[in-house]
Amino acid sequence: MYKYKLTPITTAIITALFIPITALGEKEEHLGTITVQDSAKTIKERDQQGYDDQYDAKGSKIYLGKDLVERYKGTSTADVLNSAVGVYSGDARNSGALDPNIRGIQGQERVPVTVDGTEQSLTVYRGYNGANNRNYVDPNLISSIEIEKSGSLAGDIKTSVGGGIAIRTIGIDDVVAPDEKFGVSLKLETSSNSTRERIPHYGYGEDYRDHPEIYKNKNSVLSDPVVNITPKSRGNAQFFNFKDNGGRIAVGTRQEKFDLMAAYAYRRQGNYFAGKNGAHRYKESVQLNEQQTVQQQLGPDPYLPFAANVFRPGKEVTNTSNELESYLVKTNLYLTENQTLHLGFRRSESTYGEIMPSRLGFAELEGKQVLPQWPLAHFTVNAYNAEYKWKPDDNQWIDLNANVWMTHSVGDTNTSGGYPREPKERDWGFEYGYGDGRDPNIDGTLINTAATNSENDRIGFNLRNTMALTPDLDLTIRGSMLKEKLDSNDVPPSQTASPFIALPRKGHRQETSIAFNFNYRPTSWLELDAGAKYIDGWTEDDYLKEQMRNRTKGFQNPDERLAKQINYNRILTQEEYNKAVANGYQPFNGAYQNKQILLKTIGLDDTNYTVYITKRKNSQHPEENGVLDVNFRTEWKSDNDGRYTTKTNPFHNGTFDSQARAVDPVTGKEVYVYGSSYSHPSDDIKRELTEEEKWKFSGKQKSHGWAPAFGANIWLSDNDRVYARYIETVRLPSIFESSIGFAGESEARKERMAFKPERAKTFEFGYSRNLQGFLGAERHADVKIGYYHTVIENAFDRDGRLNFVQVKEHKTAGIEALARYDNGGVFMDIGVDYRLKNEVCDDSAPANLDPTNRYNLSQCTTAGFPGGFLRTQLQPKYAINSNLGMRFMDEDLEVGTRLRYTSSVQNKDERKLMQQFPGSYSMANNSPMHWTPTFTADAYASYQIDKNINVEFLVTNLTDRYYIDPLTRSMMPAPGRTLRLGLNAQF
Repeated sequence: MYKYKLTPITTAIITALFIPITALGEKEEHLGTITVQDSAKTIKERDQQGYDDQYDAKGSKIYLGKDLVERYKGTSTADVLNSAVGVYSGDARNSGALDPNIRGIQGQERVPVTVDGTEQSLTVYRGYNGANNRNYVDPNLISSIEIEKSGSLAGDIKTSVGGGIAIRTIGIDDVVAPDEKFGVSLKLETSSNSTRERIPHYGYGEDYRDHPEIYKNKNSVLSDPVVNITPKSRGNAQFFNFKDNGGRIAVGTRQEKFDLMAAYAYRRQGNYFAGKNGAHRYKESVQLNEQQTVQQQLGPDPYLPFAANVFRPGKEVTNTSNELESYLVKTNLYLTENQTLHLGFRRSESTYGEIMPSRLGFAELEGKQVLPQWPLAHFTVNAYNAEYKWKPDDNQWIDLNANVWMTHSVGDTNTSGGYPREPKERDWGFEYGYGDGRDPNIDGTLINTAATNSENDRIGFNLRNTMALTPDLDLTIRGSMLKEKLDSNDVPPSQTASPFIALPRKGHRQETSIAFNFNYRPTSWLELDAGAKYIDGWTEDDYLKEQMRNRTKGFQNPDERLAKQINYNRILTQEEYNKAVANGYQPFNGAYQNKQILLKTIGLDDTNYTVYITKRKNSQHPEENGVLDVNFRTEWKSDNDGRYTTKTNPFHNGTFDSQARAVDPVTGKEVYVYGSSYSHPSDDIKRELTEEEKWKFSGKQKSHGWAPAFGANIWLSDNDRVYARYIETVRLPSIFESSIGFAGESEARKERMAFKPERAKTFEFGYSRNLQGFLGAERHADVKIGYYHTVIENAFDRDGRLNFVQVKEHKTAGIEALARYDNGGVFMDIGVDYRLKNEVCDDSAPANLDPTNRYNLSQCTTAGFPGGFLRTQLQPKYAINSNLGMRFMDEDLEVGTRLRYTSSVQNKDERKLMQQFPGSYSMANNSPMHWTPTFTADAYASYQIDKNINVEFLVTNLTDRYYIDPLTRSMMPAPGRTLRLGLNAQF
């Protein structure tokens, strides 16, 4: 027999579920003095306008209304975006937040997320799996989501090079009917497929020398058995077991001069269980993929699916729990008939499961019945905003909106790179049994080195005013300011025994912008837009500044690099070989005197560097094995911008013919004349800095840029419209990109050059048609199809040595389509996203990957080059989302389904590069994760018992599929079949 603990929220849910049974028989009963209205009327009208705007916009826009968001908010926070076709969230199951990816563009606020006009985002280090830009939001508070798929100067959505997402939380209209003075909204729900997380006892504060399982061998800390637990089977969790419960209550009042709304939301869910069906697609062996890669024997195949060998079908997926608690207060002060002041406060606390992806240790865990369960992470966001609106009826020059906001967030996330428990100091003498036992001067206290602290403060101001210059011409002027500070109270890595802890990031950032946009309507069938935006800002690395001021060892400026040294191999010419043999040279005789004979003959001096004479070994060209190679060096200088490119590389610019072939005089084989050899940064030609130069801080890194925008709407008829627009968007460097950390320091700091802003150039055109009359639809019928092409210049990425760099171009292109039909009783919509292109082009990355130009690499490759962040942001080739449903009983009963399909991702360019450069594609180099084509179905039934009570039953992942989310950075399966029962009451 199963036993359940009846917590207050569980009791409330059980009680509430019986309310509909009673209310069903009392549907027509008078409710005393309470006058019940349809309090959702205003919200429904707002949402209907939002859905209409998807088909009326000049570009590509997606709107998710309240019913859709609340119905499909899912298990993880990232699930709120699943209804938006072509929009994904990176690391959906292992972050507790949103990291939006639109059209293959993601990270570093390329897709800014605003909540009621406020901004919060944090970029965290993900070990060997790159970085994650997190936006923490409570889905239980969301009223609507508006998504712009590229930059824009119109509307009130903040956008960047990848678009933007505007989230609106519930407000007075969600709680109080338009003609009512008071209102109460209550939402209760419970879900299946969850079990309480079990956090091991880590013994924090204890001495590690009292825990022999830690120090039994030098690697015990890295494979701590205490971390692992045996995952549970689903069992009774396939039905309601009250391990995933949530609720929200909101109260409000609408008065003549003001309105006021306050809400509280809470959800507690444990670790979820994976699905079962289709798991065979994820059961290939991990052993070859990871273990041999760690030994540098071969490069891995990032498309090798093996997750089901670790996270078993139908079993608990550890580190996926989440507890969310939020408070929300809003008020509107009606100063005059046309002036309003809105004030808002929001606080959300999240305690969630999280593990560093590179600490999952797939090779160790495969075939075992245990999984690591790390301590829970914690994140808190406080947001404040004040918005002023003024629109006089008799003044064409004023339609003013001003918003000032502030966010303060504190996080303790499992993203430092360390482990759940490590000692502050290691007592090696004690561990290896020499000396006099424990050293009393060593602090062996166990601490959590996996956690890192961050404190982020942002203050912003936005201003917009629209002026009607003529009846046909409007001018909108915008301005904004943002100040950001990132701080941390982390203990410096030097004060711990952990070799993997990342440096804490600390910095300041400021941005200001001004923009204008003309909207001109010369005829009834033509609308034109033209405008521009100027942005200016700076960043400063506070942590580096502090360390350089204190002259901390290891933080001084690196010596100035004058040129790179390319080590390359070359066969001997017949003349060189004959002359050397005549002088007594014996091939492959390792004697020092023999080597000197050859060097003297061909004029090489090995006093400045070691010259190697070796047998060629080339698995790509086995016919060359045994060829005699002599190691040479040549200089590779940078261009005027400090970049090392194909234009300045002697093997790429024609100084050396990298494809030349000749007969090897030793073997008589025709082979390539030149071969590659390993080049190390220590071989580079450098200028040693003076003591003053070593400790001179570079100060603020400044950047700015102008960006134009043009657009047109052309109505071919009352029902047919074509649109086109061209817009440029400038993004300035983030604090993460401008500061040092475990991911390496910027290449710009080494080359004494400044980063340039990213500049996106997007062209879109499309066609939309209103089919309502043609199809005889009672409510609406529309179709829209569009094409986009975006080029991001100076895109930030990371190179194979973990340095921040900028690639020349990141190009994306694709086709998007939307359609809908609603005839009252039957409704449907469908969205299709088809990727035509996602490639990165650069003249530096291929030259650094193949400095001797052996493979004559293209400057463009799909997704990105090895070691980079961009290569993991490749979306599925195509995706399809569809909603289908029917309404019965005067629309009191609604049943429906959501169908989603995503294709796999195939990167043929990367597969080829993996064969050519296996060492650059190790698992420690940010390899993308694999997912197979996935089809999921959800179904629901919603019944409106009366005007104020609604119950809904929902099943997500109806077929219990075992699948991996696209763009995941942690190979953790998504939740299996989940049932949810919810009640909504509004009085």
